[in-house]
Amino acid sequence: MDEPKNVSNSSNFGGEASYDNNQIVPKYNNNYETEKEEKNLISNIFSTRRPKHAGAGLVSGIKSVTKGIIVGTSFLFISPYLCAKAEGINGFFKGMFFGLLSAIIIPVVSLGVASYQIGRGIMNTPESITQKALGKIWDDEKREWYDFYYNLDEEANELLNITDDNKNNKYDRKKDTNNDEYYNKNGNIKVKNDEFYRILKVPTDASQNEIKRQYYKLAKEFHPDKCSDLKAKEQFQKIGEAYQVLGDVERRRRYDKEGKNAINNMQFIDSTFFFTLLFGSEKLDPYIGKLRMVMYVEYEQLYKDEDVQRLIIKEQNKREVQLALHLRDMINNYIFGDPDDYIIKFSQQIKELCQTSFGHIILENVAWSYENCANQFLGEKYSLFGISGKYYKMQQKKRVIGTGFKFVKTLIKTSSLANQIRKKEDDDDISYEKTAKVNKKIEDSLPTIVETMLNICLIDIDQTIKGVCKKVFTDMGVDENMRKTRAETLIILAKIMKKIIYDFKKNTEIMDTKKLFEDACMRACQKQDDDYI
Repeated sequence: MDEPKNVSNSSNFGGEASYDNNQIVPKYNNNYETEKEEKNLISNIFSTRRPKHAGAGLVSGIKSVTKGIIVGTSFLFISPYLCAKAEGINGFFKGMFFGLLSAIIIPVVSLGVASYQIGRGIMNTPESITQKALGKIWDDEKREWYDFYYNLDEEANELLNITDDNKNNKYDRKKDTNNDEYYNKNGNIKVKNDEFYRILKVPTDASQNEIKRQYYKLAKEFHPDKCSDLKAKEQFQKIGEAYQVLGDVERRRRYDKEGKNAINNMQFIDSTFFFTLLFGSEKLDPYIGKLRMVMYVEYEQLYKDEDVQRLIIKEQNKREVQLALHLRDMINNYIFGDPDDYIIKFSQQIKELCQTSFGHIILENVAWSYENCANQFLGEKYSLFGISGKYYKMQQKKRVIGTGFKFVKTLIKTSSLANQIRKKEDDDDISYEKTAKVNKKIEDSLPTIVETMLNICLIDIDQTIKGVCKKVFTDMGVDENMRKTRAETLIILAKIMKKIIYDFKKNTEIMDTKKLFEDACMRACQKQDDDYI
């Protein structure tokens, strides 16, 4: 077998690799390595990525100058301190010299980089205009244009026609010949602990549907709205926890095998909120879909962390596609039908949804997101350098930060209340009067808890609507003019929604959070009555 030939090149331009006969190890030009390190140093300090157009070049230049001033000024103060610490008074003067030098050189270099970036941006502007006109998309990571293709119908066919084994509601253990551990000598199903079955008053071989029906029946019987008795409230909480375990196939399997030990790491949400969450928001499904909070309750602690995330991402993708299909139908009904007739029907539907618990709050959020996303799309694509789109994007970010701040604020309040309640509950000598105070504290804290949960849901809805609108506006199953028309139509529908919600809030006495929550529970009960009668 021939030995590897020497492929070294006498002229190593640009640091080309060379090889020895004995070692197939690349050698690189040292000058090239030094040059590369210098470039990396500049790139790490200044903004040197390829700008999309003149506007991006200007922004990049401003960033570089700002960084240059900050870094140069920092050296002016840090260098004397560090050098003095190492070498005393002589080091201090050395540090002063290097600090002054850095304070002059670094900002000057930043001005050079800024000029370079602005020039590149101006040179790239004609290409940017051409590529946008051709329908290409700018990749922010790779800093290049690429052909984009997305079709809503194709994604819907791919995602919504796939059956998910994890969502199989069947729990027929008798058909599983490998599950002999579930049977006693008489052939009946055995479980390690049947307490939750006894709480729900169902047999251990009950179907998932039977468990759900029984949960609803008992939850309604012991609901705090109907029973103010302390024991009834405790029973309602137990019923909720029992259903959160037995109502899910995988949690039920774990409980049957391991008993109470299986639920040590499971997290439970308030039973009243869970009841409302489960049965009280179906009418809003076409606009918000299944909330991530519900997904989390279903999957949390059932699988490994990576599996939970994978399942939630998968469900979220399906949710966005389903909502995108509904949104497209809404828009098409306006475009291809009689606009005036559709507006009457659409307005009536929104008015009815405003009557649902938390309906006006959620729909107000949905309408704002619809309008903002449509304006972002139109602004980025059809305004000069996408400036209008950037303005609406900043609006969205500002709103997200505001909602996030509200969430953190209410979360701190909730944690504080929970700690106070826990301290009182841990008191062994607690009297009847103290028990009453604890219960009153829990009741008074309900608005804060609900507000925290609601803020989580609103953040989720904002993010979801953003993804939904992107699918509708970038759907290449229609031409560019139709995509533009979709965005313009959505702005019209969003404004109609906002007007109806404004009138509803103006003409309707809005209940406080506690009453809204109680109303949500009552509506959930009524809804289930209609389903099960």
